[in-house]
Amino acid sequence: MARLTIPSPPQTQGLSSKTFCPPPLDGSILFGQIFEWHEQHSPHHRLFIYADDTGRIQDITWSDAARAIRAGAQLARECVPWKQEMGKAPIIGILAASDSIPYATMVMGIVRAGYVAFVISVRNSPAAVAHLLNNVGVNHVLVGREQASQDLIQEAIVMLRSQYSNAGIPSVSAMPVYEDLYSPLSVPSLADELPCSLLSLDAPALILHSSGSTAFPKPIIYTNRRVLELGTTPYYGELDITGLIFSTHMMPMFHGMGIMHVILGASCGATVAAFAPKSPPAAPTAETVFQGAKACGCDIIIVTPAFVESWSRNPEYVTWLATLKFLWFGGGPLNKEVGDFLHSQGVSLCIGYGLTEAGCISLFIPARSHPDWEYIPFNPAITAHMLPQGDGTFELIVVASERDHPCLINTQVDGVDAYSTSDRLVPHPSLPGYWKIVGRTDDQIMHSTGEKASIVCVSNALIN
Repeated sequence: MARLTIPSPPQTQGLSSKTFCPPPLDGSILFGQIFEWHEQHSPHHRLFIYADDTGRIQDITWSDAARAIRAGAQLARECVPWKQEMGKAPIIGILAASDSIPYATMVMGIVRAGYVAFVISVRNSPAAVAHLLNNVGVNHVLVGREQASQDLIQEAIVMLRSQYSNAGIPSVSAMPVYEDLYSPLSVPSLADELPCSLLSLDAPALILHSSGSTAFPKPIIYTNRRVLELGTTPYYGELDITGLIFSTHMMPMFHGMGIMHVILGASCGATVAAFAPKSPPAAPTAETVFQGAKACGCDIIIVTPAFVESWSRNPEYVTWLATLKFLWFGGGPLNKEVGDFLHSQGVSLCIGYGLTEAGCISLFIPARSHPDWEYIPFNPAITAHMLPQGDGTFELIVVASERDHPCLINTQVDGVDAYSTSDRLVPHPSLPGYWKIVGRTDDQIMHSTGEKASIVCVSNALIN
């Protein structure tokens, strides 16, 4: 029997689902081919849900989504005509404060077209966007219809022309809205009308970027192999997440956590809950995210600690949070008093610790909440090397292995490629394998909003 390209994970997902059939994640099909695999094998399983203006839940099944993804793929091919014999696949950037469902659908459509989707944060400065466009070699940019995004791309292109003399200037068009992709008139409706490009496992599929807290943001390439590896993450967890509803109301789709849950929808059958599609989309607040998650009947909410701390002050919110399978937070530290209080009220807390460069580090997802909620076990799929810092703390280094390849390699451990995270952790005093994040080995600090900042940069700004 031939050796599979990617080791098959343990079969822990979709065990009791009547609507979802787990796809092969061994590399026999790529991420861009999974969508139509689900159209055939899981057509009635929900990928997205949202509550409309009347509070009624609207479902988007894989049958619906696959047609919309093909519409996105057709749009991508119209923006940049390309055939595989022409060589390198085009890179299409998205610079938009778009609502989640059309944004995620368009990302999948670009990948379905055989192109590379580059998700760019609208929080970047024009200089940072120009840097990324030049560094990556973007061919086309889909830009949000909101004025801020329009101004941002125009300023970035002016800087691209003036500061990067050899840079190619990408073409620009409007980011599609929900109706452009999910209208019954969207074409093509059949997979045969839009043949898949035959790409390699090591060809790029997605590009994200770092936060740019200490310098310009750096592009981080996700190959087809890496996307499938990330898709296997829950298979190494303790909970069957197929059919569970994940609130991503707070997470922008240009963030790694937002993109991760689109991948998990395809690989594990998680259902992604988001705000109703509107243009322009409303900015999420602690209140609107809570109400959106509650209206959708979510099982798991994903937020930053700042939202958790805000909700903890509302007794009605806390009562409902205690009915969730998990209140999952990450991106920064949660106040210990707040966490202890919520745990005492029956709220199941779960720290989601992950890095754009290295994927999900913490176990995804534990079977139950732990009283020492500040400590996490690691994802069994990763190989962790803990480097002593001489003060009782350890730096986490993620070592490449047969089933896990960090996107960025910046060191080696015993001759094996690895990614040094610069995160400092301490072990649990009595539970082997449990760790708490306590800081950084560099000059960054982590805020409860999920943002990171450089102490040196902030100090210099204050001094100046």
